Amino acid sequence: MKKVLVGISGGIDSSVSAYLLKMKGYKVIGITLNILDALSKTVFENTKKIAEKLDMPLYYVDVEKKFYDKVIRIFINEYIIGRTPNPCVICNRDIKIKTLYDLLKKYNADLIATGHYARIKAFHGKKIIAKGSAKEKEQSYFLALLEGKLLEKMIFPLGKLTKDEVRSIYQDVFGNLHHKKESQDLCFVQNGHYAEFIKDHSNMKPIPGNIILNDKVVGKHRGIINYTVGQRKHLGVSYKHPLYVKKIDQKRNEVILSSKEEALENKIFLTDPIFHIPYNELLNMKLTVKIRYRSESISCILKKEKEKFYLDISKNPKIISPGQLAVIYYKDLVVGAGWIGFSQYHPHITV
Repeated sequence: MKKVLVGISGGIDSSVSAYLLKMKGYKVIGITLNILDALSKTVFENTKKIAEKLDMPLYYVDVEKKFYDKVIRIFINEYIIGRTPNPCVICNRDIKIKTLYDLLKKYNADLIATGHYARIKAFHGKKIIAKGSAKEKEQSYFLALLEGKLLEKMIFPLGKLTKDEVRSIYQDVFGNLHHKKESQDLCFVQNGHYAEFIKDHSNMKPIPGNIILNDKVVGKHRGIINYTVGQRKHLGVSYKHPLYVKKIDQKRNEVILSSKEEALENKIFLTDPIFHIPYNELLNMKLTVKIRYRSESISCILKKEKEKFYLDISKNPKIISPGQLAVIYYKDLVVGAGWIGFSQYHPHITV
């Protein structure tokens, strides 16, 4: 009987994942990660009930310091310098899944599993993340950085299921054991108030500066941490047509606005790209890219100039936010990814 470590958060998806694996004959061990003390009590109570219902051993692992160092510090720093970070991608690879992987030997386990809606497929002789079947919940974007030894040990029990199917299974198995709303915000930021969180957790205070339109000062901003590239609302500037944040200049402490047309980009420059198959093969493939989790897929062409990679999206230009992850697909396979315009692991940490 194979033994599998399952990341248990206390929510519907991870609970159903553990149940499905047990029904398939695996010996299931639950692992609950404490990433924040503020969340730990509620999470522990929920996961304990799930473990008791499934007659499953459950272990509680503290990763709060690691989470702060690798996720929160980077998140704060990137906002301070005018970028829009994507902490969930880093957390999945470096905290959640990496921790499960590192525990395999301790618990003499064979595999690790999470409640993500994604699949793993074989392509060119190796395992690659593929899109999950549930269009409304598909989560391959968040797993795009996984490769090598991590994927060799991964399974995704929900990969072929829809969210409605998972809810139905949960209701049949667990009934009204507990009800947990799905979060649309970051787990460490309450109510989406990113700027308030940054002010409370760093020594950097917002400094007002100029808002620029057509090379002219048209207003004052409240600190660049309150703005992201592509933002349209709450700009504090009235104009004859809608305005968008085209650029954030951290050095000059300026927020530059433009029309939507002027903010569109034809190229996505990739920093620290990874490719899950040889990049020279991707140069000739019909690819698509997602520039945010909930964005539409965009047709693109991978190109290389000297040692730099970029994606040509001139047939469908978009407003591009530096700091987000560009995830490259061939059909339903995640074949590569790269940070838009810079490295997420910026060496200069300010907090």
